Amino acid sequence: MKTALLWNTYVGDLEWFRYSARSFYKFARGRWNSVACLVPDRHRDNFREPCEQVGITLLSEPDWPDRSFNWHQMKQCEADMLFPDCDAIWHMDADTVFTAPVGPENWMRNGKLICPFIHFEHILQAAGRQGNWQWKSRVDDAIGGDVKLATMTGHPHCHYRNVYARTRESVEKHSRSWGPYIHRQQNSFPQGFCEFETLGAVAQKFYHNDYVWLDLQKEQHPSIGFVAQCYSHGGLDRQHEFGPALGGRQSPRELFRRLGL
Repeated sequence: MKTALLWNTYVGDLEWFRYSARSFYKFARGRWNSVACLVPDRHRDNFREPCEQVGITLLSEPDWPDRSFNWHQMKQCEADMLFPDCDAIWHMDADTVFTAPVGPENWMRNGKLICPFIHFEHILQAAGRQGNWQWKSRVDDAIGGDVKLATMTGHPHCHYRNVYARTRESVEKHSRSWGPYIHRQQNSFPQGFCEFETLGAVAQKFYHNDYVWLDLQKEQHPSIGFVAQCYSHGGLDRQHEFGPALGGRQSPRELFRRLGL
């Protein structure tokens, strides 16, 4: 299986991306067949140096300045077009770092991709119609149906290349033209489209047997021990609980220093 690793980010998260890129170089270099970072054309020069330092291919395209996050989500669902020779794609966020030696096989079992999930109904019972429950309505609106499993459970998300084209096709069949549909959605939180829940829903519906479906109420997320996910809007110095293996409660900056990034 040919694999790809993708960051899709922007200049507002540049400082975070520097740490994420260094973590790739330290813990995951050489493990994926293709590795790239996609940014808007207007931010390309800012990312040239951090990408070149660690061997990440820098890609850029014109974005929608008035709908920048919607563009970001659209490009996540077009990742197959960035890697025409790859069979599966892993998505990494700029505010997420690798914390130990790792590779694609950490998110595979018996030759299949692992898709961790939580039942949407469980989220409803636990939190009411707040938080992640809202993404169910976004998915149902985009592709129709009644999605049961929430799959936006932590980075990196990984999907087979055929899931992306089927996602775009599903949106077009149910909600009209792909690009214009994404563009007109609410761009601020809670956004009117949710890329990873939609990709996960398409995987459930059309490619269920190609994945190992991992119930997080029964098993541990495969990223635990290998990835630390932060919250860029909280800043590098806000305290966060990272778990005892990574030193417990500390700021992201302190964690990154501990990891030698």
